[in-house]
Amino acid sequence: MFSLKWHRLIGERDVIPGQVEVRKVLGCLVGITNVDGSVHVFDGRCPHAGRSLQDSTVIPGGTVVCSKHGFRLSLYPEPCSVDALPLTRYVFRIFNGYIEIDRQGLLRRPER
Repeated sequence: MFSLKWHRLIGERDVIPGQVEVRKVLGCLVGITNVDGSVHVFDGRCPHAGRSLQDSTVIPGGTVVCSKHGFRLSLYPEPCSVDALPLTRYVFRIFNGYIEIDRQGLLRRPER
């Protein structure tokens, strides 16, 4: 059955720890990563220039380093490193081995 609430992003096994994968959903770039066994789903755009965070890396402490300009973004809202901006995080679930995002959360995302 087709779900209007959830959108399948990627298989949980396909997310390489410490790397950022980006998928486009409803016109939005959505980032996915795995840090120490925990999945994170977030705005996949760098606020510096609006570019995709695809192929960016995650360093210890949960900081995403933009592959284009080295801009630092935190996966955690608090405590946030002084040299990193917090990323907007999205509601997601892992269902039958796939990471799925709540479509409604994308529609209500704050504008930057």
